[in-house]
Amino acid sequence: MFPLKDSVTITTLPVITWIIVILNVLCFGAELLLPSEKLNDFVTAFGVVPLSFVSHFGLVQLGKVVSSLFVHAGVLHIAGNMWFLWIFGDGVEDKIGSGKYLLLYLGSGILASIVQIIVDPHSQLPMVGASGAISGVLGAYFYLFPRATVSTFLLAGFFTRVVEIPESVYLGFWFMIQLISGFSSLVGISEQGAPPVAFWAHTAGFIVGLLCAKTMVEKKSGEISLS
Repeated sequence: MFPLKDSVTITTLPVITWIIVILNVLCFGAELLLPSEKLNDFVTAFGVVPLSFVSHFGLVQLGKVVSSLFVHAGVLHIAGNMWFLWIFGDGVEDKIGSGKYLLLYLGSGILASIVQIIVDPHSQLPMVGASGAISGVLGAYFYLFPRATVSTFLLAGFFTRVVEIPESVYLGFWFMIQLISGFSSLVGISEQGAPPVAFWAHTAGFIVGLLCAKTMVEKKSGEISLS
């Protein structure tokens, strides 16, 4: 299920969303310019390695948690992340404001990474990507726009169709996939080492974003009408 657009109409320019996308693209562009033998060094330097985070905990490792949100492992990785942020981020930023949106984004990404580290503290694979932070945006969207719909491209064999799916169904299904995959990955961690996808970071980010959005809305003057 590939999202094409959502039904939420925004009234302000999503400046922070644009800046985040631009920073990620610029960072990935820098990765592409590196010779292959230097790329692993770059990922290790700016990604967060759970084992190193635990064994050498400090400001440097905390900084890597933040920098890892702007490093990606390939074209499909960054393209998927930025597309989801582009589709769902502007509505969340418009609803809660740019400042709170930035805090939600970074907070979700940081806490998501920490949860993944707790789940698999012995992993020596660098964790990179904005998906934990973007999962927080999805969680916030899930809470803020319960009646929104998502235009979705469905592909099943030779059958293709664009359908309108309630966001609660679309994102609820997405969250359940992450949760189920996360529990399944626990077996993989014990038998084969860490999985290549940080499902627990996705799950945690979604929950953090949902709770942050709920808190931010409740602290406002009850004039917000959810749509």
